[in-house]
Amino acid sequence: MVEVDLSRSTVRVGASEFPFRLVEVSPSRVILEIAGERVEVEGFPSRLDGSPEFGVIVNRESFPCRIRTVSGVGPGASGATSPVAFPPPTPPSASPSDSGPGIPLRPPMPGKVLEVRVREGDRVEKGQPLVVLEAMKMRNEIVSPVAGVVRSLSASVGSAVRSGDVLLRIDPGT
Repeated sequence: MVEVDLSRSTVRVGASEFPFRLVEVSPSRVILEIAGERVEVEGFPSRLDGSPEFGVIVNRESFPCRIRTVSGVGPGASGATSPVAFPPPTPPSASPSDSGPGIPLRPPMPGKVLEVRVREGDRVEKGQPLVVLEAMKMRNEIVSPVAGVVRSLSASVGSAVRSGDVLLRIDPGT
């Protein structure tokens, strides 16, 4: 089951919840950006008839879908056809800065941060696991490419990251 919470701009798939950014809306199709990836959703109704459940096709795969929260729409609504309250499309968010001291550590894939195993100022060794990401229901350890000291930390547990985002910076050899 895919649950969409339009008031919070989140999508829940199983036990995982991800923020989304609305990229494009057409009568029965939306394009969302979830963890840096564009996801095409077909069959999303432009109007609801009081029932928040329906089927959708996400990247050519069928899923049951439910709207969890839409102002004034849902199982307790009057039963009259109501418009879906999509938030307006938003511009892409700025990527974390590429400037600053140290070597940037970036994830190779988008995902959700499950663990951050270091703090700013910690000494790390080459190959030491620093961050654990969940991507496609798999745990992925992101390891230090060099020995050094963590100079800045932008990753936080529970946050969604895109491939290429700077998770932290390591000052080598100090």
